[in-house]
Amino acid sequence: LGRICLDILKDKWSPALQIRTVLLSIQALL
Repeated sequence: LGRICLDILKDKWSPALQIRTVLLSIQALL
């Protein structure tokens, strides 16, 4: 589910927000 959400965000959001989302996702896993 997380990967699907990231794919949707990549399609709609700007690269900066994509990176921020990825970092938040990584922190959530940690």
